[in-house]
Amino acid sequence: MADRVRRVYMPSLSKKHLLRGRVIRICILLAIFSFVLFSLHYFADIFSIKPSHVSPTTSQLSTVQKVIDGDTIEVLVDGKKERVRLIGIDAPEFGDEEHPAECFAQEALSEAKELLDGKIIRLVSDPTQDNRDKYERLLRYVFLEDGTNVN
Repeated sequence: MADRVRRVYMPSLSKKHLLRGRVIRICILLAIFSFVLFSLHYFADIFSIKPSHVSPTTSQLSTVQKVIDGDTIEVLVDGKKERVRLIGIDAPEFGDEEHPAECFAQEALSEAKELLDGKIIRLVSDPTQDNRDKYERLLRYVFLEDGTNVN
């Protein structure tokens, strides 16, 4: 017996049928695309931050009285001494009896002293940050008189 090949009859689709399938797929894709765009626009309006929700930025001129470490300074604000934590800076800590000093803590302090000690600075708050940290230090960006951002 000869090997028989089983053939399956597949009727050829006419151009009209193929075109209809493409049109349906394109319509479905357009509907999905439109839905996604509408959703993004709708939810962007709901969750956007309006200017009324953002507190204004405050700015103060001050003189650096003392550099505590690489990310903390003491300044005179309205005749009152305040400790200020520089936003965005995480300098190595000196440590204490329970914790050893971190590497390069002294270098961070020396650099901060060179940049800031005795200088007149501008303290600028950030409306997206708290006003003070858990140690009651002011959280601020620090700018030198020439406009250099120390942070």
